Amino acid sequence: MISAASLPPVSLLKTPVDTFVSQVISDHNGENLLVKVLDGREMEDWRGVFKSFAEAFCFPDYFGNNLNAFIECLGDLEWLPAGGYVVVLDSAERLLVGLPPEDTKFFIDLLTTDVVEFWSDPMNHGEMRDHPSKPFRFLLHQSEMTGQPLHPAIASLPTVPT
Repeated sequence: MISAASLPPVSLLKTPVDTFVSQVISDHNGENLLVKVLDGREMEDWRGVFKSFAEAFCFPDYFGNNLNAFIECLGDLEWLPAGGYVVVLDSAERLLVGLPPEDTKFFIDLLTTDVVEFWSDPMNHGEMRDHPSKPFRFLLHQSEMTGQPLHPAIASLPTVPT
């Protein structure tokens, strides 16, 4: 059984994407788990990252297509409630490939610290942004179709057990 909460926060997926998605959905039958598959070929720069996530997560019209707005929207998601979130980034070898290599490491660190850690800690201050603890996981998958190597920051991620 694959539990979203037991997955590493950001990890490398070696299993075929369709197999993994079917398994995680089946294992969470009856639970409100939202699984999204995004294509790294459409995220070769920040504009592509913002566009892909905005479409997949139905970001509001006021989304500013910048890093602060990106973090804010992924830390809100009141318009897309779920008991947990799993994002599979397929073709991860293409992720931010059009930018300096340090941008890829920065992006992975951002997902871990600004998204996963935010959702892992419940917030109960009597405010609009209050939320229970929820798993939010990112899995990066290398396409079998390319011989392109993964960025070292991606290749060094823990691998999801099969």
